[in-house]
Amino acid sequence: FSAMDPDIAKLSVASLPGRVERLVPREHAADLIEQYRKALVNRGNAPTPADIYIAIQGDKQFRMPNVRLVELQRGLGSPGFSYVFSWKCVVPDLGACHALDVGFVFGSTYSEFHGVGTSVDRLATQMQDAWIAFARTGRPGAASLPEWPAYDTNSRATMVFDNTCRIDGDPDRDARVLWATRKLRS
Repeated sequence: FSAMDPDIAKLSVASLPGRVERLVPREHAADLIEQYRKALVNRGNAPTPADIYIAIQGDKQFRMPNVRLVELQRGLGSPGFSYVFSWKCVVPDLGACHALDVGFVFGSTYSEFHGVGTSVDRLATQMQDAWIAFARTGRPGAASLPEWPAYDTNSRATMVFDNTCRIDGDPDRDARVLWATRKLRS
């Protein structure tokens, strides 16, 4: 988001609420800001207002719609599988940016964007194995990955694709609950 909008880097503690109010109703902005600040601190970060805004915007545009979609899929009686892509781009400040995963899925990683080495190759193999298995069987389970159970609203099993792939039950639960209980929409 910051690459498309350089003003995000200029956000201050005072200007952050006004910017978040463009995304959600005013009465929910302070709760979201505080929840995301705490979550980022719990991950060992010292979040700037820009970090908080980018996390909120990313969840609004990408993660929350995907959570609703997998829950709807499950509600229709078909298994759904959830994943979070957490691999960090080697370009400073991009983090786990939108579409970074595509190069891993299609085996077209670039050193200046994805990085190089055995960990890059391993993640590409794991993601390709999962997508191929899903195309063949409707389930993304692969020998190169931990067991990947279907998502349900009890376990909320989510594959985390990163340097070490793992299943996480309900990643960033507090943020998900806040979006759901406030009935915030993207």
